[in-house]
Amino acid sequence: MFNQESKRSQKKSNSISSKKSFDSKRKLFLENLEDRRLLTVGPQLIGIQPNDGELISLNVDKPQIRESAPRDLTFRFDENQTFAPGQLDGIQITRANLDGEFSAASVTTDFSTGGLVEVQFTAAKLGIEQNGIQLVFSRRDQGGAGFPEIGVVENRIEVSLNTNLNNHTTAEQLIQALEENAEAYALIRPSVFSGDAGTDITNADTTTYSPLFTEGANDVVINPGYVGVGDYSNEIIVRFAETLPDDLYQIDVYGDGQNALRNSLGVAVNDLTLNDGDNGSNYNDDDHGNNNNDNNDNNDNNDNNDNN
Repeated sequence: MFNQESKRSQKKSNSISSKKSFDSKRKLFLENLEDRRLLTVGPQLIGIQPNDGELISLNVDKPQIRESAPRDLTFRFDENQTFAPGQLDGIQITRANLDGEFSAASVTTDFSTGGLVEVQFTAAKLGIEQNGIQLVFSRRDQGGAGFPEIGVVENRIEVSLNTNLNNHTTAEQLIQALEENAEAYALIRPSVFSGDAGTDITNADTTTYSPLFTEGANDVVINPGYVGVGDYSNEIIVRFAETLPDDLYQIDVYGDGQNALRNSLGVAVNDLTLNDGDNGSNYNDDDHGNNNNDNNDNNDNNDNNDNN
């Protein structure tokens, strides 16, 4: 009798031990799954810390005055993020070049429609380098319904408008085709400037308005001396190669398309959708027409007496 009770107790004990082991493994699995779930959410910018001075505030309407130029900036993202050293593109720092404002390169055309519609093409990024983005238009019968065909080579965007009967390309279709082409969207942002988006834009000879070239930008992009992962894997350090001159500065952290900053898993900034889509977005959408995220920082550098 004693032996039977002992066996029953042992069996019960083993059952309890097995359940505890299962629960422990399940808890570990759930924790690992939760960690992976967190990593598949895009990075969220928490703050930007200069090496000297107060934290640069996010989402502010007015420029922030600084008495001295920072040597470096530390971009801190939520603690669940990890960045890889070779994947740190997506942060741009630009100065206004002493005119007190930021303006992206752009060009507008009415496709020789007599003003029925005007479409503006604005550079996706700030900077003098965005002047000269070329848009070349042509026409052809695609043999049926279809959006205009888009091709991109470096900073040249080639657009073939559809002239098929009853399927002529409209301004709205052109904009959609450019937005859906990742390479083109990394260069320009199209929008209706005036008129009817449903206007047929294929009637005129394209040589009357093409090629188009973006122009008008004079802002200076700062080329850092060093960009790397910080002391923690969720930090990115941007170190300047030389002292920044007195000027108005804008910090852009890109989150959409090919311009996006991405974590080590390739998920873009602000992508919170937890799906296979690429749904990142920029910080602090501005109204320069290029949908960039920004932080304006007016650097009053006492070390620079000539007020460059």
